[in-house]
Amino acid sequence: MIAAGGVAVCGSTGEEYADPFVNAIVCDTDDGRELATYLQALFGDAGMSERLRRAGAETAAGYTWEHSLSALALKIAYIDAVMN
Repeated sequence: MIAAGGVAVCGSTGEEYADPFVNAIVCDTDDGRELATYLQALFGDAGMSERLRRAGAETAAGYTWEHSLSALALKIAYIDAVMN
């Protein structure tokens, strides 16, 4: 969603990319009123929607295969160093 230009809405389950009210709507509880409050604010503020979409696209740009594979290579190098 974040890479497709939408507004990401997620819970507090470890989405490392999600920064509340910066590039996503992030709920911290299982209380539906929390999500309803945030969505009401989102739908009532076109500026917020645009800011979240723009920041989301910028965030998504950093999650490329090249970046992911480079990070994985470093993690493998660390494991290799620890194991040997």
